[in-house]
Amino acid sequence: MAQVIVEGSAQTAKAMDMARRLHKGENRPINDGAWIARPTEYNVYIHSVSHRPLKTEHALLGPVEIPAIPPDERCITVRFIPHPVAQKVEDVFNTGRDPYDYHDGRRVAQDIVNPKNPTLVQDFKVTDPYFLTGDLDDTCNFQKYGVFWSLNQKPTEEEIERAEKIRDNFYRRTIQEHDKLYAAKPANAASFGPDVRMALDYFGEQREYHKKFVPVQMCDNCGSQIPLNAGFHFLPNGVACIRDWKRAVESGVKTRDDVPEEKRWWKAKV
Repeated sequence: MAQVIVEGSAQTAKAMDMARRLHKGENRPINDGAWIARPTEYNVYIHSVSHRPLKTEHALLGPVEIPAIPPDERCITVRFIPHPVAQKVEDVFNTGRDPYDYHDGRRVAQDIVNPKNPTLVQDFKVTDPYFLTGDLDDTCNFQKYGVFWSLNQKPTEEEIERAEKIRDNFYRRTIQEHDKLYAAKPANAASFGPDVRMALDYFGEQREYHKKFVPVQMCDNCGSQIPLNAGFHFLPNGVACIRDWKRAVESGVKTRDDVPEEKRWWKAKV
């Protein structure tokens, strides 16, 4: 009687061929009964010019935190990702070994920077509705904040400038969008998130829905309300009221010749 092989059995031609390929190491490297890990070919670096700290989760890496750039820096390097990235998988063929799958390190980096981009081209314009989500409310897209990946451990000036341009354009769109929302209904301001406040602060702008609160004091010269510890301020008629002549000269508001004799802090040359 001929042997009947049920589909799904380890004895099917397909299963036996797969087992042969696995044993020969065509899919995963095997040597003397042990799995040989693929060596790192290169590193993929994640850099950021973001003013906002960001955090995400990745199936292969776990939590990924991207701190905000310090005030005195343009760009920071967050981490590197080795290529290929190993992922331990189930030993479905009961080989007794620890099998691994390997993933493109660039794709893993792209998943962190902007998972809705299905390509490895960071400037790729996503138009497919399957991947496209809201631009301003798309919290998984870190590229808009200025996060990018590179094969360069130290990013080039061109890469930094491109990331800064993407970030600044996002700030501008954010302000424009929230201006429209506020104009349509001022009560919408109650739901505005931190992005628009960050964008306004970055450009040094104010809105009715976002005003800077500055501590004030009374000027001891004229009695006006002025910013705390201000060295000088301007009266409604445009005249400068000077409280600290040195700071006024350093700022260019006044010259040394304008400083009264009794207020001069430097020693006259003999």
